[in-house]
Amino acid sequence: TYGGDFKGQYVINTPASPTAHRQQHTITVTDKEVLAVMGQPGRAVQFTGQAATSMGDTRLVCLDRVTGKERWSRSARDFPDEGNVRSLSLGGSPLVVGDNVYVCGTGGKSAQFDDCYVFCLDRLTGNHKWSAYVCSATTGQVLWGGENGSTSDAVASVSYASGRLYVLTN
Repeated sequence: TYGGDFKGQYVINTPASPTAHRQQHTITVTDKEVLAVMGQPGRAVQFTGQAATSMGDTRLVCLDRVTGKERWSRSARDFPDEGNVRSLSLGGSPLVVGDNVYVCGTGGKSAQFDDCYVFCLDRLTGNHKWSAYVCSATTGQVLWGGENGSTSDAVASVSYASGRLYVLTN
């Protein structure tokens, strides 16, 4: 609960389970909205002991801060079909800068690599403005020479300073 005058954007951290992978860790609260990525999948362990990620239909949800009513909701499936975009899982904390909302999407079609994209959405409508491919990295979920790779629970996130976006990936 927040009391008093609201100034700026706040990000509220919530505890993460030690087995969490691409699960909600934060929400973003502005003077008018509450934004969060919902529907993030958990980690499943296959019978071989190899960690796997179950990709769900994640979505970025924007609620009216006063009424709690949903203003808009978007998933990667709603974005233009460019490369791997529609197979990505949204994650991390949404970032609001001016009239834009930025969020990261990771995953893809390959079991060996996670692609990372940044999405820019219109703050008022949730309409897709642009997508940018950032990088691709190993998931650590593939057996190399009979050894299990280590899995990473790093969640891609975006930050802003001096007119530039910075993306933290795994």
